[in-house]
Amino acid sequence: MREGIWGTTKIVPNYHGKHTVLRSIMDRNVPDEFFLGNDLSKWDYQKGPKHILRKSANGHQYMYSERPIAFPDPIDRPARTMLTSEATTNRSTHVICDIDRNELRLLTPEEAEAIQGFKKGWTNTGMSKRFRYFCMGNALVTGCVTVMGVTLNRILAGKAIKKFLCGDLRVARRFSQEKRDYANNTCH
Repeated sequence: MREGIWGTTKIVPNYHGKHTVLRSIMDRNVPDEFFLGNDLSKWDYQKGPKHILRKSANGHQYMYSERPIAFPDPIDRPARTMLTSEATTNRSTHVICDIDRNELRLLTPEEAEAIQGFKKGWTNTGMSKRFRYFCMGNALVTGCVTVMGVTLNRILAGKAIKKFLCGDLRVARRFSQEKRDYANNTCH
């Protein structure tokens, strides 16, 4: 929303930098506790498509649907968004194929930290594994926050220069030609 008017627009990503793929942050020699075992039925259900007839509190019937999601998660791509429920039996939990044992498993807390851009061991402060996953699901990806901060600083610095220069264009002599051009083109 801008000035009380809302709208939508199509956004096309313009990122050409490095991507971190799951394989690059995966731990080796992972303990047995992270592996799913042979009965994958609950995971097949969670990750699979659903078409369920449901009834609301007022008696209205509707069809609840979900499309399937990748199972297991591809390790040659960046990870999906992590939620606070990571490592519990649910649709959004990452399930990967271990590169040493070729068996399905959950992420380790250290892998969850790495996905979010934290150093491995960042949450290893004595808290439970469950809370370590919760913290990472609640965190923002540090690399994204850094880029947003740098971008906001540039925007705010530009507005400060504009405000300063537009007050008295004679002051622009103290600044570079680029900043004088900026002031001349935006102070109308």
